[in-house]
Amino acid sequence: MNRIRKKILYVLPVVVFVAGILFLNSCSNELDVLFPEWSYAPPTIALNADQRSRMEGIYSVEQGSDQFGSTVILQWTTKQKNYLSVYTGKNFGYFVMQGGNLADTTVYLQGFWRYQSNAQTGLTQMRMTQGTDYVLTGIDSSGITFVGNWGEGQGTGGNTVVFKYVRPIKPELLQIKYYRISHHGSGGGPEYLPQTENTSEICRIIERYGANGIEIDVRISADGVPYMYHDNTLNPRLVQKGSMVGESENYTYKELNSFVRLIHGERIPKLDDILKTIVNETSLEFVYVDCKPSAINNLGEIASIVTKWDSIGNNTPGRDSIQIYMALTTDDLINAFVQLPDYQDIPSINELTTDDVLTTGSEVWSPRWTEGTQNSDVASLQAQGKQVICWTVDIPGFMQSYLFDGLFNGMLTDYPHLLAYYYYGQ
Repeated sequence: MNRIRKKILYVLPVVVFVAGILFLNSCSNELDVLFPEWSYAPPTIALNADQRSRMEGIYSVEQGSDQFGSTVILQWTTKQKNYLSVYTGKNFGYFVMQGGNLADTTVYLQGFWRYQSNAQTGLTQMRMTQGTDYVLTGIDSSGITFVGNWGEGQGTGGNTVVFKYVRPIKPELLQIKYYRISHHGSGGGPEYLPQTENTSEICRIIERYGANGIEIDVRISADGVPYMYHDNTLNPRLVQKGSMVGESENYTYKELNSFVRLIHGERIPKLDDILKTIVNETSLEFVYVDCKPSAINNLGEIASIVTKWDSIGNNTPGRDSIQIYMALTTDDLINAFVQLPDYQDIPSINELTTDDVLTTGSEVWSPRWTEGTQNSDVASLQAQGKQVICWTVDIPGFMQSYLFDGLFNGMLTDYPHLLAYYYYGQ
């Protein structure tokens, strides 16, 4: 098991303890999170759409429930067909696996499991021991069983896990567009995923983690370029140690691109480039472009880029529909937005009041989760053809309450795999 390297002496006085943590966090990213990988994968034949569909569903955990809970949900990603996601619901846990038909005799999967609530992770592999004929041919209707093992860290381990098929995901849940929007692709923290938030790289893989949408954060550089970065300053949470410090907006985009490396080595992308990646290389269905305060310095360019890629995405042959919106988050941004030509035709989200939604002509209202379900206001806007997305819901109890008791069309969350577990498990 790979654990946090930073060790703390709990006998220290509280003041010293807190000061020490602040100092360490200000210097470097100390959390050491392993991303386990198999060194070899046996050749398999990719499963077709019907075969994948027959595998998807709710499974009971016959062995390994102490580790992964009593029930899991198996679902293939949309764009990258050979990735299977397993949502466990325990400790924010999930599996990301690949595989297919192994020598026409069984279905084989391998990949890794992870607890999102800490740094625990490990390799896993599974074989279908019952139901292979049904999955591959559709003829035999016997139940599906997977038997495999899981380890910790890079070890394959000898811990047994058994999944047994219980029932399919309800068809209506697959047909409804309920948006599980990854909060800037963070996964609860940039170190918990193998790519950094707000990058093209994270957009390419975030569907494997339960998301069908992503929220990204746009700022304006000193020379007017819309670029992606969340925090107010260049800091060790997101950036490798370097010579550039302070507010990222103080630099030109060329300087940011040349001298800043994010924690997994990526460069800071332009808004135009990240939307190009999303449209052309993913099946993400909802993009929430959160306008940070400096966006006001070139709001028209952001609107132009968002409108362009929304149009391209919905007119690309073979691509499912996509919704790309710029999110208006302050009164100042709203006042600047309504000065833009034909602002009613610009795809937008409004995070303020329902009256502000009507003022800006926004298609989406996005209230803060602390305001509650607000079902009356939500229903009123939906009756006018608008959608409502709640942000940012990370507490499991509220996630379930807002899903089952609310009327929202989706949620922003750091844990889209947990939201997928609750949603598809209905």
